[in-house]
Amino acid sequence: MPANSLAMVMGAAGAKTVEDRLAALGREIRDDDIEPFTRFLHDRMLSISPLRLVEALQQIEIVSRDIARFYETQDVWLTSTLPVPVPELGVIDTTNVDSVFAHAGRFAELTAVFNVTGQPAASIPAGFDADGLPVGVQIVGRHCSEAILLQLAAQIERESPWPTIAPWPPPSKR
Repeated sequence: MPANSLAMVMGAAGAKTVEDRLAALGREIRDDDIEPFTRFLHDRMLSISPLRLVEALQQIEIVSRDIARFYETQDVWLTSTLPVPVPELGVIDTTNVDSVFAHAGRFAELTAVFNVTGQPAASIPAGFDADGLPVGVQIVGRHCSEAILLQLAAQIERESPWPTIAPWPPPSKR
């Protein structure tokens, strides 16, 4: 699925959330209401052609069907939560639109697709990396399998409780 389809659908959902909040407040948006990146996406989405949004939704529908086929033979999908190491604090300057675009997308590569296709997912702690930063494992279920997903996450956490798999301080900080 093209990344721009993901961004467009998630951006449209974000813009709708902003619009709903503004309607509840009964006023226009102010600069200090939301972060600059959220404001940029909101404003950009208001200028997107409905035809482009429909095209993005069609592409996501194709991916949704592919994922549904995977679950015909599998119960869950296990993946890391992040495809790259956790960034240092401050790497993504959320006040700078270019910084967010340059960095944030790669951190959502394994989660965003499930956000837009509607798969329930849970990220559970899996320990620390070599630098002492937390690592998560994502469990993704088929549509409407939230109960099974939560049971599995709870079972994994019972079998490998956080203090056991991630003692404090982490090994690199001892």
